[in-house]
Amino acid sequence: MGDFIIAPKSNGASIYSASKAFLNSVVKSAAIENAPRIRVTGVMPGLVATEILPLDGLNQWDAVAQGFQPLWGRAGRPHEIASLVSFLIGDESSFISGTNITADGLWSLSGGVLPDVSGP
Repeated sequence: MGDFIIAPKSNGASIYSASKAFLNSVVKSAAIENAPRIRVTGVMPGLVATEILPLDGLNQWDAVAQGFQPLWGRAGRPHEIASLVSFLIGDESSFISGTNITADGLWSLSGGVLPDVSGP
């Protein structure tokens, strides 16, 4: 199944999709080119409650995510992505390279489109 984007028909969607495909390809190419010295793995997070968007606290983040995050019905937490990255840089993941790991609460498998939260 392919990757999905936030708004398939919005301005800039083709550029976003192309850049994401490029990064996915770079991970695979860089892993082959640098093995066995360096392992390369991509992390593709979904909606994560950070300061990047002007939302007021976890309640607003979770309200936005509730309709499209099938796993928990909430936005991801920074520590959930950080713990994945911590695992990937450790010895326990020494056999993992050349792949992209999606950590998005099943969002991309559910259709990957944000609900309209613009209000009435």
